[in-house]
Amino acid sequence: MKKKICILAFEPVASEKRILRQVYLANNLFQVDVISIKKWSHPKNIKYFELERTQRSFLFMLIFGIKLIIGKLFPSSYENVFWLKKEYSQALNILKKENYDLIHANDWDGLPVAVHGSHGKKTKVLFDAHEYTPEQNSDNWLIRTFVIPFRVYMLRKYYSNDIKMITVGKGISNLYKENFGWEPDSILNTSYYEKTAFHKVNPEKIKLIHHGWAIKGRYLEELIKMMRFLDDRFHLYFMLLSRENDNYFKKLQSLSQKISKECITFLPPVSPGVLTQEINKFDIGIPLLKTRQLSYYFSLPNKFFDYILAGLGVVIPPLPAMAEIIREHGIGRIAQSQSPKDMADMLNALTTDEINQFKHNSLALAKVYNAEHEMAKLSDIYSELLNKQ
Repeated sequence: MKKKICILAFEPVASEKRILRQVYLANNLFQVDVISIKKWSHPKNIKYFELERTQRSFLFMLIFGIKLIIGKLFPSSYENVFWLKKEYSQALNILKKENYDLIHANDWDGLPVAVHGSHGKKTKVLFDAHEYTPEQNSDNWLIRTFVIPFRVYMLRKYYSNDIKMITVGKGISNLYKENFGWEPDSILNTSYYEKTAFHKVNPEKIKLIHHGWAIKGRYLEELIKMMRFLDDRFHLYFMLLSRENDNYFKKLQSLSQKISKECITFLPPVSPGVLTQEINKFDIGIPLLKTRQLSYYFSLPNKFFDYILAGLGVVIPPLPAMAEIIREHGIGRIAQSQSPKDMADMLNALTTDEINQFKHNSLALAKVYNAEHEMAKLSDIYSELLNKQ
């Protein structure tokens, strides 16, 4: 009889590539249930529990904020803060009713629910922290002051040596080791390998690309400011996801019109299934230009590997995790600082031959950094945990 695994996530599974890879890997090996929010067209042999997400009304946010303030004075009350969100209680009720051999809990808020759901059972817990929780959104002072202490308290309370932990990269894992004494393994955020064609750079129009969510803390306006200093041969393309009536996305569009409307183009986002082939049309990917968060500083984001898989050169500011791969494999360049001017100076100094070589090197590296390798590591972790039973 197949072992039974639950993939738990309080983000929409349909739009989270990392979680989807977990689901499809587990589905090849085990009986799989998924607990998440929003609708999802799931495979017929997967049982899907759709949670009702708490509405962030003014009254709810007021109560939530007051309880966070109380928690700063009396941290034990953070437990009550956590269970204010009904999706957590709904997920816990499902876990209590079902019998799982393993719960794969995603992100910090999956951990307390999974631990409670495993009580009194032989269920193992795999905690995927993804990023470094104590630094996520830390450039917002309200979150830094009131929300992050709450999250850290819950992490410390519910993590134990009986739980296996993973993150998205070695740099993030090292932060947990240095600050918490935990030693997570890393599963990189890579997509599955696709063979893509090599396209020579057009010397008169070098195409830069940034794709992903339009999130204020990623400082995408810095990429737009960079265009002031770039040669005419460069053109920047954004392929951004945004929420309805997103003011930040509108501000980016407005700024691009003021600074360099002829050299900046906003493209509609594409589905994950065609992303690699679409990005292959460009020359250089820029994952990030500015960050004030350690979770970004040490990050190895999806888009970094997307650019490698698509055969692009990659340029970044001095961010150590990505820089190590770029230097070792010759797939791009690293600017001297996080300033738009320094990034532009580095790009202006590139020759067509150098960019073509970066692209060749990325195509070769794509055979190493891909989901086939990373999912094999996750498969081994599943086997290790289930065999311990």
